[in-house]
Amino acid sequence: MSELSADSRTTVDGQLVLEPEWVDYLRSQGYSVDAINEAHTVESTSRDISHLVVNISTYDKPQGSASLDLLEDKTELWVCSCEDWQYNQSADVSEDMVKPSDSGRCKHILSVDRVERAKNDENQAELGL
Repeated sequence: MSELSADSRTTVDGQLVLEPEWVDYLRSQGYSVDAINEAHTVESTSRDISHLVVNISTYDKPQGSASLDLLEDKTELWVCSCEDWQYNQSADVSEDMVKPSDSGRCKHILSVDRVERAKNDENQAELGL
């Protein structure tokens, strides 16, 4: 069995919470995380670990921002616990004008995101409107 690369903590009522480090970083920068919409584990191809990949609901502006529009700024994005996502793909929201949705995608996210899988499936037919 492989080890899971994710941060963990226990809530006051004893529940175990696992999430990629960046989710906690996002909260520390004033952003709210309203929901974890999907969660997957993806085995690493190079080491005996699995990565936690989650799809979260958040906003592109921190809570308390005068320009925060709860409808317009709501966004969903994929977050991974792998080093590539943490160091190369994640948006540094501590910088001016950088939004959570500016984050990129690693190979683990691409492997679980249904939209990306459909784009890469040559047997998928496009719907004509």
